[in-house]
Amino acid sequence: MAPNITGKQVYDSGVDVFSFGILIREILTGKRVLSELNFPNQVAGAFQLGKAALETAVGWHDMTHLLNQCVNPNPEYRPSALHITDLLSRADMLCLRGVYDPFNKVPVSLKEYCVIDKSEYETELWVKMRPSQKTDLLSGLAVISLSELNIVQKSMIPINDVLCFTSYLKNTVFVGCSGGTIAVINAQTYRIEYKAEIKSKSSNQSMFSLNILSMICMEELDPSYLVIGLGNGQIYVYSDTDIEKKFTTYQKVITVDKTKPITKLAHYKENLFVAAHQVIHVFEVEHFKKIYTFDLNLTQQGLHQNHITKLCVMNHTIWVALHNASTVYVCKFKKNPSGHISSMEMDERKSLNLSAMLPSLGSVPDDVPGPSFDLHDPDLFQDFTPLDIRITCMVKYQRSVLLGLGNGMLLQLDTNTFKIRFMSRRHHSPVRVVVPYRSEETRCWLLASERMLWTLRARLYLIPSLVPGVSRMKPKALVGIWTLEGQWFILMIIDSSNTCV
Repeated sequence: MAPNITGKQVYDSGVDVFSFGILIREILTGKRVLSELNFPNQVAGAFQLGKAALETAVGWHDMTHLLNQCVNPNPEYRPSALHITDLLSRADMLCLRGVYDPFNKVPVSLKEYCVIDKSEYETELWVKMRPSQKTDLLSGLAVISLSELNIVQKSMIPINDVLCFTSYLKNTVFVGCSGGTIAVINAQTYRIEYKAEIKSKSSNQSMFSLNILSMICMEELDPSYLVIGLGNGQIYVYSDTDIEKKFTTYQKVITVDKTKPITKLAHYKENLFVAAHQVIHVFEVEHFKKIYTFDLNLTQQGLHQNHITKLCVMNHTIWVALHNASTVYVCKFKKNPSGHISSMEMDERKSLNLSAMLPSLGSVPDDVPGPSFDLHDPDLFQDFTPLDIRITCMVKYQRSVLLGLGNGMLLQLDTNTFKIRFMSRRHHSPVRVVVPYRSEETRCWLLASERMLWTLRARLYLIPSLVPGVSRMKPKALVGIWTLEGQWFILMIIDSSNTCV
């Protein structure tokens, strides 16, 4: 019961909003509110002091923020029923499938990761984790099972100075560390089998020159190759035979740039892309000869301290983002008859500046499946800082690129139309990990921010003709149609009194 009822004050529908907030809290926490109090006057007094609100978020901040507004002692600050309906009808709210905390409530930083498909029914997420505060939890790699029914941490592999890692043939994980150390982990037993060291003959022998900053496995080639990028501007190429010999030999050592570290590697068909600061070097993968060099040349924009940390290659296009930047640069390339890149240029018209685009995002067209912006709080796209909209994760997904931002947003970039769509925001912390599930019938993602993991699984449509019989009901407005866990849901207003079904 709202405190303004027990105080014999004049009240309106806000008291029902208060009761709704109490109900939401008990659903989220599984506990009765103020169960330690025995008398109604005690409960009413505690409500008047704001004791019904939650001090910390329970899973996702939107619901916690909503219930805290609903149970505000001052009725003037409680949201209206229409505002609550709009929030709960948001596409990303409806898509939320589960929130998981496999790290036992210890704040950790999640950054580098790789995904291994162990079987048709199970996928493993290997993620670099580092405690955000002093704790008994060690730094290293966490192995998390992403089954359809649950998300649990399977193992923790303590290893210091992890800089990057990659999987190899689903049964091995190579970990690049500082000082040129490579740790080889068995992906079945989760044990470190051995460690090897790179003995570089480069003239650059500084403290960070041998740091392994990037790794990539090209498993589809015959033979397969592991390519390692170092802080001294060199790349080491290892074949299957070299790996069997425990890295005592190598296929090739290439000095890409003596003054710039190798910050990112990518592979696309016959070409290997090597990013050194803001320069993209292209090598053919048969003999690993350099065939093209392209400089982004962004020093004029005050970005001379930034280097390439995200790079996706799709459909004769390279999508590039710099460290802590909020712009996605689009570079188009052409290939010669042998399949090697012969030219490349930046398309400035299609480059995407998120700081300029986010405030102007509107609703998506009715014929495009996906979340609608009409039901979202407009402040969501207005109040942010440069760190809020920095690109913290970039992942290829079918014909699009998924972008994780520093403020917890997930955006989808269509690689054909170059349009951006808002997909989700479940937390205020940066989105570091985005894992698309293999299902094509339903849009699925797993996101990670700080220690929290959550899954989104739904496809939202705004097309009335998709469901037979809707037109015969003559609804006043069709708000949305979506699928969740294999079931169809329809939300529509069927009369002038705003009755919803």
